[in-house]
Amino acid sequence: MNMRATIIFCALAVSGCATTPAPAPSVKIIDTACDWVRPIAASTADTLDTKRQILALDLAIIKNCPVKKN
Repeated sequence: MNMRATIIFCALAVSGCATTPAPAPSVKIIDTACDWVRPIAASTADTLDTKRQILALDLAIIKNCPVKKN
């Protein structure tokens, strides 16, 4: 009988205080990556592989960071 009373008490304790959760706060994401990213100029001392990497970076900047018109 004692075990049965314990089970009933636990069931009542768990189910007795159901509440609705608070609404999630709204989140606004501000992307500032284009504010600090700038194209890189290749140097004559750079290797061909380095120049290819610089070109890939510059093309990615052009693709992902449109020019802002003031």
